[in-house]
Amino acid sequence: MRKIIDSTYITLDGVIGDPQDWPDNGIEGDGTGMKVQLDLLASCDALLMGARTYPPMAAAWMARSGDPYSDRINAMAKYVVSSTLTGPEWTNTTVIGGGNAIDEIRRLKEQPGQDIVQYGFGQLS
Repeated sequence: MRKIIDSTYITLDGVIGDPQDWPDNGIEGDGTGMKVQLDLLASCDALLMGARTYPPMAAAWMARSGDPYSDRINAMAKYVVSSTLTGPEWTNTTVIGGGNAIDEIRRLKEQPGQDIVQYGFGQLS
């Protein structure tokens, strides 16, 4: 059975923002943060988000391409749990209605494939 891996960057005071700057937050480092995230994406073939996480994630990543992280996240299957979202614009995005979210997520976990990464933290978690 596939696992759901939650990968959320959050500050000590609870701020989650600017997903385009993850995982190094715009700071030149040794590349460890990017390697961790690339390894995570390579081990997953789907992305799970809630309705509040989807808009900033879609806006940030739809505008990017040409690097391994952006190309991978844009190509993979994406699932958004929402009772209001219709017609998602981000490629390969499927909306899971809020009323049947648990059953649909169970079904996703039972399908063959790699693990599922969840970004964001909130009601869906």
